[in-house]
Amino acid sequence: KLSPQRLLNWCVQIAKGMNYLEENNVVHRNLAARNVLINNHFTAQVSDYGISELLYPEDKKHYYKEVKTPIKWMALESIMFRTFTHQSDVWSY
Repeated sequence: KLSPQRLLNWCVQIAKGMNYLEENNVVHRNLAARNVLINNHFTAQVSDYGISELLYPEDKKHYYKEVKTPIKWMALESIMFRTFTHQSDVWSY
């Protein structure tokens, strides 16, 4: 059985992982439960960087047209305008 403390700990670990990506100008674009792995030490690890992109410092957002992405956890602006930002990653979280 999963304790609330363990679940909260995983949430914090995922948030720290996503913060690390933002600090390194990476937009994940596909954050979902299926892309979080739990290792033998019960540490959460963000995975599946197949459609992640590097944002350059002058970029505020990035537009994509050709990559198929699952829409279940996507931010509205990502669905409608194919705009992906760190904020859209937060929405997915």
